[in-house]
Amino acid sequence: MRNCTHKRWTLPAALLIGLGVGTAPAIAALPDAANMTYPPGFANFDRDLNGRITLEEFTAAKKDERAFKDADSDRDGFLNPDEYVKAISIDSRLAVADYLSDSWITARVKTLLLRDSMLNGMKIDVETQDQMVQLSGWLDSTDKISRAVHLASQVPGVKIVLNDLRLAD
Repeated sequence: MRNCTHKRWTLPAALLIGLGVGTAPAIAALPDAANMTYPPGFANFDRDLNGRITLEEFTAAKKDERAFKDADSDRDGFLNPDEYVKAISIDSRLAVADYLSDSWITARVKTLLLRDSMLNGMKIDVETQDQMVQLSGWLDSTDKISRAVHLASQVPGVKIVLNDLRLAD
């Protein structure tokens, strides 16, 4: 009789344990990280290995916050593997756009400086990074230095002009 009772409880208990009743809801909500396939590079961002990437993890890898926000389609504050792929793509496009923007600004400033009758022929170096223009070189008057800074600051997209122009002896 004792064996029958034991068998009677063993089968329902085994089914309950096998089905994970009681603990299943908490575990089922988490992704099965061991069996998931992640896109290349995902693990480099997912520092805590929880199967999702936070904004802090994304920006720590020097990626653009705008890309994270655009790719987070469910607005939960995390990137899943699919959203990560989208974020990397957006980040690449933003980097190219920023580079092209800086290149365009440099070309536009140089054009204005060359076309200006007061500055024509002056050797002025122009470098642009993150929409900040740096002017450098040697000019023969403070008026020409002021003029160059003014022209550079008038170009659309320029955030700031760093003046490293010097007065020639």
